[in-house]
Amino acid sequence: MREKLAVAFAPERLDIINESHLHAGHQGGAMDGTGETHFRVRILSAAFEGLGRLARHRAVNDALAEELAGGLHALAIEPAAPGEPVAETLGLDRAARRHFNWVAYALLLAVVVAGGWYWLTRADAERGVEYVTAEATVGGFVVTVDATGTVEPTNLVEISSELSGTLDAVNVDFNDTVEVGTVLATLDTTQLEAQLAVSKAQLDAAGARIAMVQAGLDDAKQKFEAARDLEARGITPRQMFFTQEAAYIRARAEMESALADKALSEANLDLQQAILDKACICSPIRGIVLDRAADPGQIVASSLSAPILFTVAEDLSQMELQVDIDEADIGRIAVGNTATFTVDAYDDRRFPATVTEVRFAPQTVEGVVTYKAILTVDNSALLLRPGMTATAEISVAEIEDALVVPNAALRYAPPREPGDTQTDDDRSGLLGMLMPERPQEDVEGDVRTVWVMRDGEPEEIPVVTGDSDGSVTESGRSDPPLIKLRDITRVYGHGEATVRALDGINLTIEAGEFIAIMGPSGSGKSTAMNVIGCLDSPTSGTYRFRGVEVADLDRDQRALLRRHYLGFVFQGYNLLPRTSALHNVELPLIYKGLRRAERRAAATQALEKVGLTHRAHHDPSELSGGQQQRVAIARALAGNPEVVLADEPTGNLDTRRSVEIMEVLQTLNREDGLTIVMVTHEEDMAQFADRLIWMVDGRIERDGPTRPEREVARDAAIFRNALRSFLTVLGIVIGVAAVIAMLTVGQGSTEQVTADVEKLGTNVLMVLPGGEAMGGPAGTADPMFVIGDVDAVQEEIASVALAAPISQNRARVVFGNENRRTDIVGTDNRYLEAARWDFARGRAWEASEIQSGKPVCILGETVRADLFGYADPVGEQVRIKNMSCEVIGLLKSKGASTFGADQDDFVLMPYRAFHRRIAGNADVSTIYVSVREGVTTERATEEIEALMRDRRRIGAGEDDDFDVMDMEQIATMLSGITDILTGLLSAVAAVSLLVGGIGIMNIMLVSVTERTREIGIRLAVGAQARQVLLQFLVEAIVLSLIGGLIGILLGLALGYLGAQWLAVPFRPDPLVILMAFGFSAAVGVIFGFFPARRAAMLDPIEALRHE
Repeated sequence: MREKLAVAFAPERLDIINESHLHAGHQGGAMDGTGETHFRVRILSAAFEGLGRLARHRAVNDALAEELAGGLHALAIEPAAPGEPVAETLGLDRAARRHFNWVAYALLLAVVVAGGWYWLTRADAERGVEYVTAEATVGGFVVTVDATGTVEPTNLVEISSELSGTLDAVNVDFNDTVEVGTVLATLDTTQLEAQLAVSKAQLDAAGARIAMVQAGLDDAKQKFEAARDLEARGITPRQMFFTQEAAYIRARAEMESALADKALSEANLDLQQAILDKACICSPIRGIVLDRAADPGQIVASSLSAPILFTVAEDLSQMELQVDIDEADIGRIAVGNTATFTVDAYDDRRFPATVTEVRFAPQTVEGVVTYKAILTVDNSALLLRPGMTATAEISVAEIEDALVVPNAALRYAPPREPGDTQTDDDRSGLLGMLMPERPQEDVEGDVRTVWVMRDGEPEEIPVVTGDSDGSVTESGRSDPPLIKLRDITRVYGHGEATVRALDGINLTIEAGEFIAIMGPSGSGKSTAMNVIGCLDSPTSGTYRFRGVEVADLDRDQRALLRRHYLGFVFQGYNLLPRTSALHNVELPLIYKGLRRAERRAAATQALEKVGLTHRAHHDPSELSGGQQQRVAIARALAGNPEVVLADEPTGNLDTRRSVEIMEVLQTLNREDGLTIVMVTHEEDMAQFADRLIWMVDGRIERDGPTRPEREVARDAAIFRNALRSFLTVLGIVIGVAAVIAMLTVGQGSTEQVTADVEKLGTNVLMVLPGGEAMGGPAGTADPMFVIGDVDAVQEEIASVALAAPISQNRARVVFGNENRRTDIVGTDNRYLEAARWDFARGRAWEASEIQSGKPVCILGETVRADLFGYADPVGEQVRIKNMSCEVIGLLKSKGASTFGADQDDFVLMPYRAFHRRIAGNADVSTIYVSVREGVTTERATEEIEALMRDRRRIGAGEDDDFDVMDMEQIATMLSGITDILTGLLSAVAAVSLLVGGIGIMNIMLVSVTERTREIGIRLAVGAQARQVLLQFLVEAIVLSLIGGLIGILLGLALGYLGAQWLAVPFRPDPLVILMAFGFSAAVGVIFGFFPARRAAMLDPIEALRHE
């Protein structure tokens, strides 16, 4: 029989009735061994309709108690069956108990959640919705990219051993400081030293072998020379000579082999020494030992993967941070980005770093792609250690003057009203509190929504988001002002002479303003304008033009800013003289790179704005002061600037013309929206402006309406003084002309020498009596040659084609009433052939005339001209000393030699007739030798020397009493002398070029000084330094090139005249002319660069002040 008990359930408490609550007499309970009765509780129903309504509605009223009271649990309690303690012991009832426990826990959690939700929603309903707001501000922040990496040395060297062996000593330990070459460890060198000793012994043996072979070589040489002499005299058979020659060749080959063996031994010794040196393991860098994996007695082996014994880091005061950049961020990382990082060892300290390298190679780990970036770190304090893990924040962007909103505002969504359709993405109410919406990624240019409070209610506003630093997001940058000066100072001088022209001024100028700056003299108003116009740089403070920091711009970038955004109107007009108004207005447009037609149209339009088109082609001297100032204004307007800066624009004008100029400026401001900043002393002129700034002692005392201005352009014409230019290039003209003239004459002289030698023959040798000094010792006379020596040279030396005797004396030759002292030469027909003499008339000697010594002679052209004039001398009789000689021939003229010697002033006769009737002896003073084709003169010389030493009985070790002269060597010597003379003269001419270059530099420096104001105008209207430099450099180069062209023409004329005077060929070298022309251009570049650079580096404001 089953009995039922009711258990009441309330939100606050759940009571289950146990045994003590049962009425007496109830049965059905099971007794266990302890005498207690156990009941099984079974849930029959759970009617929680009120809880369902609680989950669907946000508002709950006091009827909750009634709904909870209506949801009762009916519980049935059944007695336990007999024998259940056994089931409990065996664990058969655990599943049932677990089921009960889970149900109880679930019910308890549901009750807690429902109660908490009720409490929160009821509280909201009582007090209404409250909003937390934050102000959207105009400011800035830094965008960073996070990355992790490790701190590493800039240079880490892992050192192994190049040799295999046993470590004998280890000289360093961890953290030791080492220098380049410090011995870290040494290997056992016992075996290496033994190998070195073997190599030294092999070298000694090779040296001993050379000595032995040398002795054999000397013996073979002596035997060879003796056999040659005996064979030449016919004493020994020729076969013996061949045998000794072969032995001598073998001895020389053996000597070469011995020398090669010695060289091999020396190389092997060097190799063993190098191997021994490598037994010392040395540090290749200066640094600190980070790791040591070597101990004495350790065996090391050299291989392709040799073990690392030492790790040395170079200079830990400079380290690098290697970080991994995610591929999504790598596009924002650039060299030069600054960063800070932390390491675990110093949690409270941030270390600065700078990105120096971003590598292109990707690294992929588990599908994640990263790129390595290298940052330099200053570790002077040695706090950082290699291998430290670092977390870096790299600054990739700096946002300024931007509207920023908190990121939480971008995630906010208003609560839903009851009855609103709930979407899958709805996270309002309890779900929104437990699981907030995941923030959307801030993507630059993404359109997002922010809510602003209007009349106590949130209003949705779309915004375009930009960069974010994680807490705030850029929501559209506010337009920066046109000009913004902050804490600007300008200090001149030093020490007691310091002058503070500007003392911390703050000024903001918006586009379209017309500002007048006034103040007493010395108040700093002109200095302020010069700073605004980028003509001067502030000592401190910041100057931003449309958000760009001007202090970060270099000289050329500031010139570009003036060229494109600023226009200048000066008190003194600063128009270029002798240049029309139109061309003055075109000046800034030239530097903008506009074509001529575009420049002309823009300049005409600018003149039309100021009403001066009818005076466009008049020079400044033909214009009134007001008209000149209007031209200056037109020049400022021609470049279409955003700002016009007018410095005392009416200072030099009368009242009527001043008003005209101010009306022009006012019209440009109001109709064209042009921003104008004007400095003036005249209060009535300042009234034309919309804003007045009053300055005193470098500070802004009061500020009214104002407007910025802009800058004007530059010049295009180059004026030159003709006389000064001519004097400037005169040095170049003289230098280039001298170089070309000297080298042309030198070239002709060299060709003449070559031609003279060719007439003699380059394969000609002359054997002369006398030693190396062309004579024997003092008090002695070297013996002359005899005809037998000539014949021996001709017959015994195969390399000789012809050998002719020459005996020479000077004597007077008489014909009729004419006479001439000349050279009388005794020779034969071999000389005529060897010396390449051709006959103009007559014939050579017959053999019988030579053998018999018949007095017949052949004349040179000079002797013929002196004795016979234009008559034919062949067949005539001339008298030489007391001998009558018949003229049988006349030689063609060879003219003068290179050094002016007359080659046709002689008389030739058979040597026997000369010996008998002129000389009185049989001496031959010179043997004239012609070498065979294909045989070198060196070989013929050696053979002649050997023959003559033998014939003149000159022993071994004795000096020769003769000399063999090679005409080819003489020709080379003469050419060398000519080249030296030409080089010396050219050096003198080069000095002239140098002087000319110095003259150009001097004149250009004077020109820069004279044109300082013009340079200031050009710089003010936008000319970059390189353009001014190029202009003056071009002037110097043009002057040099003009001088070079004139010098070339003058040099060719002088070279022609010199060649005619010296009777040498006129041979101008095109390469020399090109080199001279190029050198003149180089002179212009080299000597014109300094003046041009000086002009380019002039300060614009100082140049404009120059008088």
